Amino acid sequence: MILCFVTMRERYYRHSQVDFDQLMEEIVPLIDSHGHRQQIMLQSTYGSDDFLYGTGRIQYPVDEREFNVPFWSSLNYTNQILTSLGMYRSRLMFMRKTVYSWHHDPSPRIHIPLISNTETNFMVIEDEVIRMKPDGSVYWVDTTRKHTYVNTSDELRVHIVGCVE
Repeated sequence: MILCFVTMRERYYRHSQVDFDQLMEEIVPLIDSHGHRQQIMLQSTYGSDDFLYGTGRIQYPVDEREFNVPFWSSLNYTNQILTSLGMYRSRLMFMRKTVYSWHHDPSPRIHIPLISNTETNFMVIEDEVIRMKPDGSVYWVDTTRKHTYVNTSDELRVHIVGCVE
């Protein structure tokens, strides 16, 4: 895995790479068993045994940084990636034919696209469209800026999304 980010449109996002095949080998069983949901947690808080705790909108004043405990111990490579990139409150996000609200997050996010049709799936940050390729790319995105995500297709879109400082 390349830990150094390559600068691209630095104002909004930067990107690097992970071993896509190794990541997918671990994640596909979760997609097969939970792909009907909107999201599941990859990291949780100490003592939590609920893979849905922390999904969706967080009811503050919960500190997102407390979601730093790997939930799925069998995901060795995935957990290594999350840790090495300093990610917390990481989730496996599933999306079909949906547009998220126009919003901003309290911290930037890292996106690792796993399944995505770049013709029908895209992120809009302020006035810029970003298409994220499912090829092992890791995207740091400044989601503290107003943004949304769009999937205009019935095809499943799957990303790992996690918070970063």
